[in-house]
Amino acid sequence: MLRIKEKWITTNYRDHILDAVMSTQHKQFFLEKYNRDNGRISKSIDDYNQISWHGIGNARKGLTTTENVRIMKLMNGWLNTGRQKGLFGQTKECPCCRAAEETTTHIFQCKEPSMMETRATSFKTLEKYYHQHNIPAITYVPLVKLLWLSSNKNTMTMKESVSPAVRTAVESQISLGIDFILRGYLSKEWYNALMTINSDNAEQHLRHLHIGIWRILFTAVCEQRDIFLHGKDGISMKYKREKLTTELREWKRVT
Repeated sequence: MLRIKEKWITTNYRDHILDAVMSTQHKQFFLEKYNRDNGRISKSIDDYNQISWHGIGNARKGLTTTENVRIMKLMNGWLNTGRQKGLFGQTKECPCCRAAEETTTHIFQCKEPSMMETRATSFKTLEKYYHQHNIPAITYVPLVKLLWLSSNKNTMTMKESVSPAVRTAVESQISLGIDFILRGYLSKEWYNALMTINSDNAEQHLRHLHIGIWRILFTAVCEQRDIFLHGKDGISMKYKREKLTTELREWKRVT
């Protein structure tokens, strides 16, 4: 057995050791990062403790290295947006709608017609994904609505009648703000809501809530933005076609 800070550990050794080694530094990084940006996103230790860090970790375990790198950039605001370009003397404008400054959040909220159409389609796909993975509708429908409001109305409210556990999750998510829900920082209250419905699959369902945001919503709007910026023959599309060709050749070889 293992003891950490007077606590006896009998299971999940790796997770507990990682938490003991990294938690203090991670909290410090989080609080410094979200309190030095001219007050745009100001977060406290209470906000930190609301986030489902365990759920984020579980969701990222099964993803590819490429996916994890993009998600890390998304969650930390390190995407190559106009705002990042502005730090190096380039234009900050959104390449799609010509807004004054393109931020990570703006990618989800861009008013250019093709971007809006992509969002509308991705939300339908997102609901289908959650349904196919047997996530209770009373849980995923309010979450999708919050995501839709964050992307289209730049606000989050929930007037519909929901269960007490889901209401707590909704309110907790709203308190974290628009930037965080679009980046995939879900409140740990979603796990508690899932536990009240189906405790056996709550962890797996939470994993899919995260993956849906990253693989469907984020990927769709980001790819449409890249197509608009670079055209269909942009470097990202060329890379994807080359990768697909390689995979098809390999499939043909071993079929």
